[in-house]
Amino acid sequence: MIKEFFNNLFGKAKQVGTQIADKAEDIMEDPKVQAALHKAKEKADGLIEDAKEFGHKVADKADDVWDQAKDKADDIMQDPKVQNMMHSAKETAHDLVENAKELGGKLADKAEEVWDKASDKLDDLAKSDDVKPTEEKTAEDPKDKV
Repeated sequence: MIKEFFNNLFGKAKQVGTQIADKAEDIMEDPKVQAALHKAKEKADGLIEDAKEFGHKVADKADDVWDQAKDKADDIMQDPKVQNMMHSAKETAHDLVENAKELGGKLADKAEEVWDKASDKLDDLAKSDDVKPTEEKTAEDPKDKV
């Protein structure tokens, strides 16, 4: 009895499923549906082409803007005021570097002079009788006092 119930139930479901699939195929074969699908595809193709064209226009515009910016930068660099300012900045930088080199050289010379004097003083002190080596004092162990 249960087996018969399931056979009837699933048999009906299979039959209904087949009917739905057949109906869907019939709908898809309907000339009106085919025409609507064809129109939708044409519309989509047109939209895709429009999007491609728009993308190319955006890319071309970006190239144009880039070229204009480069040209403007070249114009600015050729401006005599900018050229003078750059030349002045180079000269100032050169002067600063030269001053730094000169100061660095003087500093190195002074450091060497001070080192030589300090070294001479140490040599003089080492030769002098006034300086005696210090004796090391050892700590007494408190246990030794007992």
